[in-house]
Order: sequence, then C-alpha cells, then structure tokens
Amino acid sequence: MNIINSDNQYQRLMEKYRENYGLPFRRFASDINANLPADFGFQMGHWYAIYRGKYKPDYYAMWYLAQTGTGWVKEFASDTLTLLEGN
Repeated sequence: MNIINSDNQYQRLMEKYRENYGLPFRRFASDINANLPADFGFQMGHWYAIYRGKYKPDYYAMWYLAQTGTGWVKEFASDTLTLLEGN
C-alpha cells in the first residue's frame, strides 16, 4: 500500500459513487468485496484508510474489478485505475 497526500482524490471518488447510488459506507465496501474472490476481499478498516487518505487503493484489485466487476463497481474500479495511473 502506498501512503498518499492530503489531496485525497480517492475520497472524492468514493463519495461520488456513494452519493450517486445512495450507499452507506459499509454497503459500498461490501458490494466491492462481493465482486472480489473470497480470499482477496478487504476489511472495513482498509476502506476507511483509503477514505481518510492514508493509503491508495490496491492497483491489482481495481484492475480485476474493472475486468470482471458488474454495474457501478466496474465503473468505480475503472475510475480508480485512471486516478492510480495518473499518480
């Protein structure tokens, strides 16, 4: 995991998707984890750390979701990859 700066683009992206789809934080994280292999999901603390700007999302998890995810999860992963590749 990479530590990021205070300009938390990932937090803004997470908020955008949560607002657009009316998702509480736990539902947002569980929907993403549901699209990952069982042994590759992330704990809630991981998602909070990304949201608070402590870490970047995992590139390979986002790549996997961009390829295999469905609905908003696939879109979110694609947008996250764009941010990761730009940093």
